[in-house]
Amino acid sequence: LQDGSSWTDAYRSLEQALDRATHCPGIAQIWIAGGLYSPYAEVSRNNGYSIPPGISIYGGFEGTETAVEQRVYGAFPTILTGDIGISGVSTDNLYHVLTMQAGMTGSLIDGIAIRDGLANGVTPDLQRGSGLNNLGSITTQQVTIQNCSPPALYNSPGAILMAGSLLEVKQ
Repeated sequence: LQDGSSWTDAYRSLEQALDRATHCPGIAQIWIAGGLYSPYAEVSRNNGYSIPPGISIYGGFEGTETAVEQRVYGAFPTILTGDIGISGVSTDNLYHVLTMQAGMTGSLIDGIAIRDGLANGVTPDLQRGSGLNNLGSITTQQVTIQNCSPPALYNSPGAILMAGSLLEVKQ
């Protein structure tokens, strides 16, 4: 079925899960098994992951759990990468790997590593937030941003970023 109703019927991509959550008000959580996730190679550098309002995204699952509390942080890393186009070549990477849109509230990212963003565009909005570009309101827990161009984390004026147990930015 690939309808996200179980690990066996998981969506084929994070984009599918985010799109479904955007259009189905009954979805409040997205669980992501450990692994490396990147947007479709055909997308432009502008099209990273965009979090819908009120959605909690949990990473770090083995793929057998039935409750969020069953995860073991770090055992099954969930990595969102901006490395699109030619693998290992940074000049074609996403400007922003993960974006919380303006006016969006009530979202959480938990147990996720974000990497390989390159915010080197010609306009100021494409020159910051290469890992996490927060224009709305988001809470983070156990989030690591690494190998992203500085500033890897951008919190727009008026945006709210609530960091829980760990928010680490590494170069």
